[in-house]
Amino acid sequence: MHTRPALELVIAGQELVLICSVDGVPGPVRIFWYKKSNKKPMKAKIQNSLNEEFKITMVKKRDAGEYYCEANNGRLSFRSKSVTINVKVPVSPPGLTLSPPGDRAPEGDEVTLQCKAQRGSLPIQYQFFREDVFLKEIEVTSLRTSSFSFSLTAEHSGNYYCTADNGLGAQRSRAVHLSVITPVSPPVLTLSPPGPWAVEGDLMTLHCVAQKGSPPIQYQFYHGDVTLGSSSIPSGVGASFSFSLTSEHSGNYHCTADNGFGSKHSEAVSLSVTVPVSCPVLTLRAPGAQAVVGDVVELHCEAQRGSPPIQCWFYRNDVTLESNSSLSGGGSSFNLSLTEEHSGNYSCEANNGLGVRRSDAVSLRVTGLPGLRLWWGTWWSFTVRPGEALPQSGTSFIMRMSPWGAAWPPLEEEHSSTSP
Repeated sequence: MHTRPALELVIAGQELVLICSVDGVPGPVRIFWYKKSNKKPMKAKIQNSLNEEFKITMVKKRDAGEYYCEANNGRLSFRSKSVTINVKVPVSPPGLTLSPPGDRAPEGDEVTLQCKAQRGSLPIQYQFFREDVFLKEIEVTSLRTSSFSFSLTAEHSGNYYCTADNGLGAQRSRAVHLSVITPVSPPVLTLSPPGPWAVEGDLMTLHCVAQKGSPPIQYQFYHGDVTLGSSSIPSGVGASFSFSLTSEHSGNYHCTADNGFGSKHSEAVSLSVTVPVSCPVLTLRAPGAQAVVGDVVELHCEAQRGSPPIQCWFYRNDVTLESNSSLSGGGSSFNLSLTEEHSGNYSCEANNGLGVRRSDAVSLRVTGLPGLRLWWGTWWSFTVRPGEALPQSGTSFIMRMSPWGAAWPPLEEEHSSTSP
């Protein structure tokens, strides 16, 4: 017995013809075909020709095995030699899977490519490719699957596929895309204009950028623990957030960056918002309603708004008298012991480094001479210089009267007074 095709290796799906040739046996002859694993004949046929065929129109894997035929003319029986048929199944298109699954993986992770053909006779040769660049070849003899692992870098992004071949034609898998994501580095926060100090009303811009990290990157800005704003950036240029400064914006600022593989924080940046001084108000504080020679007058200069420290200057007729610094607000004061020369216009200036502001002028008139101060009232009241004797009871004296009080010694009008 022989086969057509002549090879004993048969590919699944082909037609297989078993041919039983009978020579020298008087006929008619009865032909039986057997598969060695079966006791019953597969087919029996009476024929007078020298050759008889048995066809398997589409060979399957289960058709593999040993076959033989037997000729019988009723008196004699003849058995052919066995023919071994090996059915080899071509590989099916393999499937490629990634482990861990997904089309995004962080740089530094280990990824495993697994290529598996559901059908196909062993051995199978597997090959792995990235963007048509050969990576690895593995032959398997016991399983229809093969794996290949490696540690990811940014250069490993791309399309991957594998092929399977058992000598009957290579089959290719579908491509699988993998994006290797570089996790963000800790971002850097900068202020524009730069520096730890800024003036109320200025426009401040916060800029946050991570030097490493695959886009898109989500940036968020914080004042203390309060979120100011967020922005998703498709490229690696960083994000900015602008606002107009008020005194409440002093404090620590930071930002975060996140591209889906862990949020990173910037270092904190401190900002002090300085408020320029408002026009100060000058106040004169005298012992009485009218300043006279010898009084001590307090000059108090205070700006209602302005970040300390505030430097104050005091002026009389535009001549500098004194300067003081206030470290915590509340204004500055200056004491002045009055003489007649201290009459004039007083003003003050305030400055905290952001510009000088000047108060309105306050006029001061110093009257009288040192010694006697007189007020109208129920009793006459006198002021006597040290070392001078008090008037005796019933003493008569003359005083020069003025709208602002009286002076000692008496000069013009005569009045009698009795000491109480």
